[in-house]
Amino acid sequence: MTHSVKTIEQKLEGRLHEKDLSEIANLAEDNANGLIDLLLRHIFEETDDPVAKKASDNATWVTQHLHPKDRTTYVYPHKAQFMRLAIDTKSPSKQRILLSMLRETEFDKTELQTDFIDFCLTTMLSCDHPVGIRALCIHLAYKQCRHYPELAQELKQQLGLMEDDLLPPGLKSAKTNTLKLINKLRYEEREKLD
Repeated sequence: MTHSVKTIEQKLEGRLHEKDLSEIANLAEDNANGLIDLLLRHIFEETDDPVAKKASDNATWVTQHLHPKDRTTYVYPHKAQFMRLAIDTKSPSKQRILLSMLRETEFDKTELQTDFIDFCLTTMLSCDHPVGIRALCIHLAYKQCRHYPELAQELKQQLGLMEDDLLPPGLKSAKTNTLKLINKLRYEEREKLD
């Protein structure tokens, strides 16, 4: 079944189901008909218009379902834009999906984004955000801070402010696992010094 770009745009403006996500993601394979470009255009469109907002949120959701090679080739080169959008978006669902996709990527030492680290450190402590977003921010803060001992130490201190008995299970797990990773980093540094 062939779909025009216009048909896909109309689908993005409506309610999507799992079947639609898979169908559009499969049609977009290898950026066929420029569909991945279309998805990215919608993702980066922040607007108050409800139809355009729906299309933007849906495009983000579809992008998460793209084949991993397509995300690597066409989406992840826009990682800095995804970070900025995750900070700026008013849509919690879009923010969660963007953070989830960012978590799949690697952060090397040269990609330090201080505004994104600050966002992650602030958001992980904020009860105003959903648990899933806060947990993703813990993981993403670690992915960036691990390259710098002083930032890893700051993350450890921030995590120490989170009282275990007050944390929901998902957040407690993210905190515990990240502290283990930080302690392992510190252990590896000590081994290098010996």
